[in-house]
Amino acid sequence: MNPVSHRSLAVGVFGGIVNSALVYALLTYFDNPLFSSESLLSSVVVGAFLLGFLALALTAHTGLIASAGGFAASLGGIVYLEVTSPAPEKVGELGGHAIVDGPFYIWYYADTWYVWVSLLVVASVAEYAIRFGYDIGTHRLRNLPAFPPTRSDIAVLTAGAGALVGVSTVLLLSESFTTSIPILSFVFLLTAAGTAAPLLALVSRGVVTPVGLYVLYAPTTLITAAIMSTDGPVWVTLFGFGLVLAPLLWKLEEVLRSRYLGWNGGRFTG
Repeated sequence: MNPVSHRSLAVGVFGGIVNSALVYALLTYFDNPLFSSESLLSSVVVGAFLLGFLALALTAHTGLIASAGGFAASLGGIVYLEVTSPAPEKVGELGGHAIVDGPFYIWYYADTWYVWVSLLVVASVAEYAIRFGYDIGTHRLRNLPAFPPTRSDIAVLTAGAGALVGVSTVLLLSESFTTSIPILSFVFLLTAAGTAAPLLALVSRGVVTPVGLYVLYAPTTLITAAIMSTDGPVWVTLFGFGLVLAPLLWKLEEVLRSRYLGWNGGRFTG
């Protein structure tokens, strides 16, 4: 891949500024009592900037629309939730700390920026495979691995995206729950492998059903855990079910497409 251009960096900076400005405006407009500390507010705004920067810079650099489109959809959804929900209110104090009641969508959105970035990267890898493999508007794509990708490219794309989801899940759980290192290590391996497996089926052979299954549970569960309180990390087990089903769906789709559609791998096999 070529170095990131000044144009891509400028687009990324624009996205970061827009995202952080909206987050700051909403947090201060509703006078959120949790943000009496300027340092805490600043850290959240920085997270919002990183999310906007990485999302738009990735699209500007590669031409893939999943990153920018997903970012715009997530930002729009969060802003809608924030402005249509009751503002958080201070209802008392305990031990010198404020007790605040109400939803904190915009705060969690910015504070868990890494979760959104990992999902946007997964979506971008899937878009790369689908658009090149099925020849959908490839003339607009740039600075991406040649297609079909080499084994090393496949490993980087699938394992890298899986690792990002694994790390983001571990960070999310470590902030919300007290968990041991062995448990967090297991969660990392489960979510990373549960993400890499369906991407591997798509990138290497054009098999779409494992990714389709992944889309049904992974984004929803991760986003829900990121912006809302949950009863616990039980939802992580969904990645385990996905990991078990991915190879089964992979083989089943290949057999059916080969038998009834004459599919032999198409562009994915060169």
